[in-house]
Amino acid sequence: DRLDFNESESVLKAYGIPVAKSRLVHEGDSLNKKLEGMTFPVAIKPASGAVTHKTELNAVRLNLTDIPSIETSIIEISKRISDHDGKKYSGGFIESDKMQNHERI
Repeated sequence: DRLDFNESESVLKAYGIPVAKSRLVHEGDSLNKKLEGMTFPVAIKPASGAVTHKTELNAVRLNLTDIPSIETSIIEISKRISDHDGKKYSGGFIESDKMQNHERI
C-alpha cells in the first residue's frame, strides 16, 4: 500500500521533516480560491500514488508563476496520464510552494 497525499504529509510532519505548503486541487476547481495564500512560483504533480513514474510521464511542472499556467498544466498532465493508463485521470494534483532544497516524492 502507498500513502496518499494527506497521510504522507502527516508522517513527514510527525518526524519533524519540513514540507512545503501544499494544496490538493482537482481539474475544474476554482484555483483563485484554492491557491489563496500560496506563494508563486509553484510546482504541480499528480497526487495519486498510482502514478509512480511522474517524471517519465512528463507529469511534473515546476516554476509555474500564474493561475493560467497551472490550469493549462493540469489539463495537459491529466491528458498525458489518461492516454498512458487508458482511463480518465481524476486523482487530483498537489500544488506546492517552492521550498529550498526540499521535495515530497
